[in-house]
Amino acid sequence: MYRNLKAEMARNGWSIADLAKQVDMKPRTLRAKLGNKTDFTLPEAIKIAEIFKVNDLQKLFEKSEVNNGKR
Repeated sequence: MYRNLKAEMARNGWSIADLAKQVDMKPRTLRAKLGNKTDFTLPEAIKIAEIFKVNDLQKLFEKSEVNNGKR
């Protein structure tokens, strides 16, 4: 899960469908990428960072572990 990217989407009021349209991909594909099922390409990451005016790609695309209540 990309917590920082999802937070940026929420701050800007963007849905998955909104962002998918801007980066020219299907919402289903973006959902898979956000869920760590597939990876973002570098051009996709750069385009998303430009959309949100974020300079730190590493921070924006930092992966966070999903805990699911387990320790």
